[in-house]
Amino acid sequence: MYGRRLSKADPRVDAYGCVDELNSALGLARSIASDKFVSDQILAAQKELIVVMGELATAPCDYERYAKDGFHLTTTGMVDRITSVVFDLEKDKSLY
Repeated sequence: MYGRRLSKADPRVDAYGCVDELNSALGLARSIASDKFVSDQILAAQKELIVVMGELATAPCDYERYAKDGFHLTTTGMVDRITSVVFDLEKDKSLY
């Protein structure tokens, strides 16, 4: 972002590529999910992964500008939300 260039070998490029692949796999899972709660939680996670990818694509020195432009950074609340959902899903054996 912001005109900065990175090598394709840069770890950030690899990271947001991996997150993009995860988001794609979650889209497939959501398309076949029969439980509305699971589908809704997958969609919420996908939206949060977009935030993660944007942050990964932005150099740390540009975070302030990124935020001023209306983009969001990953928050502990996002991490806590998904962690809580995972714990709840692991307890609910009826979804297996």
